[in-house]
Amino acid sequence: MIYIKGVLVFCILLSGCDYIKFAKGVKNESDIKFKQHKLYIKSIPILGEVLEKNVCTDCNYNRYRIKIKLSNFNADTVNISFRSYEPFYVINDQSITLSISKQIYDEIEVNAEITKKSNSNYIKFKNNSYRILSENENKWLE
Repeated sequence: MIYIKGVLVFCILLSGCDYIKFAKGVKNESDIKFKQHKLYIKSIPILGEVLEKNVCTDCNYNRYRIKIKLSNFNADTVNISFRSYEPFYVINDQSITLSISKQIYDEIEVNAEITKKSNSNYIKFKNNSYRILSENENKWLE
């Protein structure tokens, strides 16, 4: 009887270790995806006009979003795996919806012209630059 209990405890411990390894694997894969999408947004140039400003009232994070009509971009050329990474961005037809900070949301206006250079963390409008991507590789916004 003691032998069976010992084997049972040992099996439970082994399955717990497998679960921990699985959880770490999922987290590592999620971290890699996050960094890939963040680098993708950093890499693309953006030139366009703000179509809409939205606040997601049901969201705990990334509540503020803008939709930009792109004049320099063809969404059909985007690899399908980079068309969306909710809630951070979505690329549709000739537009991109981006999560932004409250500061940018408060300052930006509909119809404002937006620019972002390739390999930049900043968008520019009204001759001011605003950080849209954190320097911290594990955070999207500041």
